[in-house]
Amino acid sequence: MILRLDGAKKRSVYQGPGLGVWYALEYPTGRTLAWWEGEEGEREEIGDFPTLEEAYEAIEDHFSRKVDEIMASLDEDEVLGPLFASEYPEGEEGEGEEPPWDLYTPDEPPEDWDDDAEDMDPIL
Repeated sequence: MILRLDGAKKRSVYQGPGLGVWYALEYPTGRTLAWWEGEEGEREEIGDFPTLEEAYEAIEDHFSRKVDEIMASLDEDEVLGPLFASEYPEGEEGEGEEPPWDLYTPDEPPEDWDDDAEDMDPIL
């Protein structure tokens, strides 16, 4: 969040590679402007809202439409798989094996564990 001299708070609400950034600018009165900026300098006004909550709802709708546009533009070969697959994709090395998500449990530290790390001060 960035606090401007006029007391307005500029917030980046959503952002991501290939998606751009969604902003909300909340004035001390509660009135909020919302817009989207693409990675290539594009800009779309989302609207002027009486509250931050209403602006967030409009930003959420705009974000969903942008994601739908991107998904619709992908070829069948480019469609993304599940984010948390329980197995490796077919035809690749390690087919049918479980991925190494649980490399160690809290009771068993990994082999390369640094025992001297206990002497270090914690970072707060």
